[in-house]
Amino acid sequence: NIRTGPGTSLEHALPVTSFDAIDDTVASRRCHCGAGVHTVGEGTREVENRRFRYARLECDACEDEQLLFFDVTTIFH
Repeated sequence: NIRTGPGTSLEHALPVTSFDAIDDTVASRRCHCGAGVHTVGEGTREVENRRFRYARLECDACEDEQLLFFDVTTIFH
């Protein structure tokens, strides 16, 4: 499910080993309506000793927004 699957929360953040992997994941992401998405914002969070990056995505067709979380801890260690 696009709204509850991998990457949809900090608890289910997608582990990545490069920032290019984030770009690749966003480029291949689809909205629940089937259209592509684009990034409208991004940010970082740190929880205990883990680092996260998130992308705020907007659908190219229906303009629905979603957050996609990435665990970037290994990039910094």
